Amino acid sequence: MVEDALARHEAGRRDGFAAVTGADRLGDGAHGPARRAHGADTVVRGLAELLTRAAETASPGLTHTADHPREEAS
Repeated sequence: MVEDALARHEAGRRDGFAAVTGADRLGDGAHGPARRAHGADTVVRGLAELLTRAAETASPGLTHTADHPREEAS
């Protein structure tokens, strides 16, 4: 689950979600520790960062840009 509300991080953890991702939409880095304290496994700045991480995990040799995936420079 991906959520930006602290109470929902707690609910996701309590309800047994396999992964709770906190969205820190302010992107200042100050809110990450609070999100983790309330149950988030991972904290991202937004959906774009989450999608980039997922693409990198699924295809380790590729990087993702806003336009399209491309092969990583060697």
